[in-house]
Amino acid sequence: MENILVVDDEESVRDSLQRYLSRRNYCVELAENGKEALEKCKKKNYDIILSDHRMPEMSGPQLFEQVKEFSPLPKLIMMSALLPENFPIKFEYYHIIPKPVDFKNICNILQIPNADQLVK
Repeated sequence: MENILVVDDEESVRDSLQRYLSRRNYCVELAENGKEALEKCKKKNYDIILSDHRMPEMSGPQLFEQVKEFSPLPKLIMMSALLPENFPIKFEYYHIIPKPVDFKNICNILQIPNADQLVK
């Protein structure tokens, strides 16, 4: 089971991603900002970090830059509402997807079935 850290300052986004990914057999942990996520990453290695772009205290890009300095590089996915329409886009070491989150984008990046093939 892969470990995924979901980082977003909106509780509803964190909760919906946790439900969705947990049902697809991911072990999901949550952080409400980049600073909290960084502290979690110092204590544990995650396979995937799914983070909002703009958050108080530390942005998603700042988090990703700091994590890659000390941790084996996980798969990184950034979510943002302030982006053009051609998504998802793969950057040098992370993907970026638009908000509101379309679970199909996450499924495509993580290469998991999008249909309701859920872990029971």
